[in-house]
Amino acid sequence: MAGSEAEVVKDQSQWTLPTDPYYGGQILALTSQAEETVVKNCMVKAGFSDYRVRMDASAPAPANLAGDGISVLFNETTAKQFGYRRAPDPRDLLEAEIEASGGDLFSGKSNEFFDQLDICNLEGQAAVAGVSVDEFKASHQESTGSADAVQENPASIGSQLNRLGVDLNSPELSAAAASWRECMVPLGISDLPDRPWNAGSTRELPESLRDKWGWKPTGKPSADEIATASADAACRASSGWTDTLYQQEWDTHQAFVDAHRAELTPVLAEHQAEAARAREIIAKGGA
Repeated sequence: MAGSEAEVVKDQSQWTLPTDPYYGGQILALTSQAEETVVKNCMVKAGFSDYRVRMDASAPAPANLAGDGISVLFNETTAKQFGYRRAPDPRDLLEAEIEASGGDLFSGKSNEFFDQLDICNLEGQAAVAGVSVDEFKASHQESTGSADAVQENPASIGSQLNRLGVDLNSPELSAAAASWRECMVPLGISDLPDRPWNAGSTRELPESLRDKWGWKPTGKPSADEIATASADAACRASSGWTDTLYQQEWDTHQAFVDAHRAELTPVLAEHQAEAARAREIIAKGGA
């Protein structure tokens, strides 16, 4: 991602889109590792040597992470391995441990530990942002100081990026969705929705399947989930849903990039600057 523009290679197998570099998802692991490295250095100085850095951005990304670095990629290949779940993240050094502990890595820590962690977290966030702790606190208080401020400006480029999407009721996608539903009938899903849902989403997965599998976004899927997801992915492909959705998303996101290059250039520059700061922080061990 060098320069003021980011060229994205069109690749449906990874669900890449022209807007991918502007969301910040591609540098999340790097900035997380940098922030945690500062926190660890701060905690050790305060006498809490048991704090551990969780993220290793140099490790491979999850096998079903989409091109934006955020979304879950769902196709016939990923369905056979992970069902509707997020693949294990090799970058997350503590993922298995946190899963085993019920999700609470810091269970049993003292109040002093948590008080110090709050202080060190601020230090880490400020370092990644490239500002002092006081400057970071001031900007954070300013952005959350009123109910009006919390509402993101709908005209901002970030807000427009977050709202960007295709018309799922377009004639092409409606026809594909109808074919998909017909293909899915043999699975006997009583609450099958009108169109395919996003993999990895607790909210969108049909309730009957959530209950049946005791579903979670991570963890090992059952053989039944694998079978259902595999059949679903095949139906999405044969109905034309997958191809049509990808092409429409690509065209929509490319048109947005073409129309907003001037506004997107500083967004990309900030991500690049943040990534550079993160690499420097990691190289210096958070000092």
